[in-house]
Parts: sequence; C-alpha cells; structure tokens
Amino acid sequence: MRILLLALILVVPALMFSWPHALIRADQGDIDVTSVKATSLYPVGITFSISAQSSAEIEEVRVYFRNTGRVTAGAYREVEFRAADADSAGSPESNRSIKGEATLSTGLGGGYIPPGTEITYSFEIRDESGAVYRTPDHVALYTNTAFDWEFLTAGPITVLHYGQGSGTRAQLILDAATEALDRMAPVLGFDPTEPVRIVAFQGFQDLFDALPLRMKALQSRVRTEGMAFGDERVVLIDGLNPDYRGITSHEITHLVVAEVTGRANNRVPSWLSEGLAEFGNVDPTSEYRTALDRGILTNHVPPLSALAFFGGSGEDIIQAYGQGLSVVRFLVDGYGESKVAELMKEFRSSLDINRALEAVYGFDQYALDTDWRISNGLEPLPKPEDRKSLRALLPTVTPSPTPPPTQTPTPIPSPTLSPARQPAFTQYPALTPSPTVTSAAPSPTSLPQPSPEVIVGDSAVESSDEPGTGPASPGCSSPVHGTGMFSGDPALLAILTLPLAMLATKRRPRDQ
Repeated sequence: MRILLLALILVVPALMFSWPHALIRADQGDIDVTSVKATSLYPVGITFSISAQSSAEIEEVRVYFRNTGRVTAGAYREVEFRAADADSAGSPESNRSIKGEATLSTGLGGGYIPPGTEITYSFEIRDESGAVYRTPDHVALYTNTAFDWEFLTAGPITVLHYGQGSGTRAQLILDAATEALDRMAPVLGFDPTEPVRIVAFQGFQDLFDALPLRMKALQSRVRTEGMAFGDERVVLIDGLNPDYRGITSHEITHLVVAEVTGRANNRVPSWLSEGLAEFGNVDPTSEYRTALDRGILTNHVPPLSALAFFGGSGEDIIQAYGQGLSVVRFLVDGYGESKVAELMKEFRSSLDINRALEAVYGFDQYALDTDWRISNGLEPLPKPEDRKSLRALLPTVTPSPTPPPTQTPTPIPSPTLSPARQPAFTQYPALTPSPTVTSAAPSPTSLPQPSPEVIVGDSAVESSDEPGTGPASPGCSSPVHGTGMFSGDPALLAILTLPLAMLATKRRPRDQ
C-alpha cells in the first residue's frame, strides 16, 4: 500500500560550485542588494526576486539554487531585470538600480518538486566595473500556501500539518516515524540524523492534488497512500488514513534505503525496496500476506527476476509487495539482520543485485528465489537460460478458412483457449504566498549545458539539472478494486486475441 518516488538530483558538472555560508567576495565593489525574496506559486513554480543597486551599470544577475540536504551541487538561472526607474513601456533610465526575477517551474514533468521541499538559493550580481557580489544563502520552504501550516519536530523529523485538531494526529505520525527509524537503523546500518519532513494532508484529495502528474494517471488502478522523495527528504501522506502508522513507517524506510544506497537507489529491484519498506512497517496489515498465500495456492508466483519493477493489475501489485516482504524476512531469519546492511553497501558499489547477493550471501537472485520457493512449498522454476520464450508457451491456434458468403451467414464457433500460466524560509518570512495561483508558470531559462544521463532501472533517460529532476520510481499504493481494466502487456494481449479475432471474422452477405 505504498510507493516510492525518488527526485531532485542536482548534478551539473559544468556548473558545480560550493555553497559557503554567507559568501561575500572581495571584489564586490559597492554593489548593494536591497531586497531578496522567494514567492510560492504552488503548484506551478517558485519566483526568486531581487532589488539591487551599484555605482556602475549592472550587467548580469543570476540566481543559484539547490535542494537543502545532502546534495552539494546546484544549478542557476539568468535573472531577467530592468531598471528600477524604467517607465511602463520598459525603457530603462539606468541599470545602476535594478529589479529582477526568475521562476523555477515545479509543476509538470521532470520539474516536479514535492511540497515540503526546502530550497537554498542566493543571487550573484555583476556590474560593468568587474565587481561581483554573492548574497548570503537563503532558505525557502516550498508548500501549498492555501493551508495554514504548523510544524512539529523531534530529532531529525518534522511533521507539517494543518487543520483543526491536526496536532494530535501529527504527534502520532511523528511517533511512528521515530519508531521506524529506530527499528531500521541496525538492519540497514545507518545513523538517523539526516533531516526528514513529513507532510500530512487532511484526506486523500489534498494528497492527490500534490502528487506528480504521472502518479495521478495511475489512480484508476491503485490509490496512492504515501510517497517518499529521497533527495528532498520529504514524505507525503494522507494523514487521515486509518493506516497512517503503517504508511508513515513504510515511507520513512524508503528514505533510509535511498540514503544508504545513494545514487544506486534507482537500481534497487522493487521486490527488495518494497520488501524492506514493509519490513520497517511498524503496523503491518494482513493484506499482503493474504494475496501472497493466494498466489502460492494457485501456483501464480512470478520469479524475483520479474519483480525488478512492479506492474500488472492491482491484485498483482499487492501480491508483489507480499512476496518482497516474504523474501526479505527469509533473508533476515536465515542469515541475520546485519547481512542486510552489508547487502545494501555492496549494492551501492556494484549496482547489480546478483553480484551483491553473491558477495554477501554466496548465491545469486535465482538461487535465492529457488530456496525461498522450496521453503514455501513451491516447485523451483527452471534456470533463466532453460526457460521457454513467451511465444513458445502460448497455445497454437490454426484459423479455419473463411466460408463463402451466403444469404444467412453460418457462425463459426470460436475455439476455447486453455488458460496460459503466467509465470518560506526556516522562519519563512520571505516565502510570500502568491495572491493568485496561475495555471502556468513563466518558462524557465534553459541551463547553459547539456543534461547528463540519469540511470533509471535498466535504462537511461535524459534529465535536466535542477530541482525535481532526479530518478523516480513508482509510489506506494493500495489497489482500486472493480476497475475491470486490463493492465498487462499490450503486446501479450494482441498475441492472445489476434487468432480469435481472425476466427470470429465473417464476411457479411452482399445486399440483394
């Protein structure tokens, strides 16, 4: 009933820079910054604004920004500015005193940034005399300004909540998160000191409105109850869900897995990632185990190699969660908790689950799958190299010839196919709510270098180097029952139905 999405990896090789605290360069001249602020345009963007003046003409202004947290590189945008005394048509009198702004889009596609994200930003101003001035760092908290947020903090965890009576539930959420961190620290081998922000929404609709577009598209099949964003160190949950303790602890564990695996996190197979997250669940339900037991009873249990990513129907996904948890428990019960931490460390360097398993346990994923199946009363699957192709497993259907047309067409019975087994700033004064949330943000200035590759699973995708563009994986959800939709492979559906369509095709008689 959970899902994870990882985002906001800011790696800009051509523009990497350090973030010294309150840096002011020696060649700053007499540049004077009179005001800076960040304005939330949630859910479409953040606008960074500046007013500055100098005795020389100001030639260039940039805003540098990064996610506040473990990431130490950032990106910048050119700030569009004009003379502070320009007329309404924009004709400048002098660029010695300027006002400018730049907008970071956060709403769609790879630019998505979850609410609850802290963004560190600063401005750099250059004038024609060669003087350069960098402002001190400022921190903006990106949130939905329609809500009156309150903050509850203990240790590294802060819960953001709103609404009448939300404080009591926020405390319970904080307790569940703390319990999960304490529980998983020895298992994953980490010290829980990194800051975490949990955004607790008042109901599913408020959570749904905050989800990235690609997750909203999945809600007809699964209902997202929580989502974790590793680089932002943010968890979004439905704070009114009765299973809030389980959701919170599951998502917090996802953040921990992301922390201990680093950039390798997007290569962790879903069976292991979700299995660990459920292992960290402090209030588990029986739904996953029931779904797995049903799969074992009907001999419908896919190999672990097919669970690098979860897919299929809602019931298939729920069973996959149960299978992942069961395999993780099998490893912990048989070899001890400390081995899991070794596995994650090895995976971080090898980026390969087979090599990591062999280095730590002495066996690969197939051998693990075999031993787990035998322990659950299942027959082992053939070795991957001995398995038949999908086409070889499908029944062979030979279409009958089409009869000649008659006045009354004779129906051709369709054969019956045997079923195939499917194997604002911390004090936040400068994060000013926008008086009107617009439907779209101004187009951001492109960064001046090519985007690097970010590896997602077994494929490479292009990513731009700014907040909200890191690798992502699906989030944590429960199934939506009764949707009646096919959620398997479209190619498989076509292979299965084409012979039937050919047999069922009949020529209609000509009009007399």
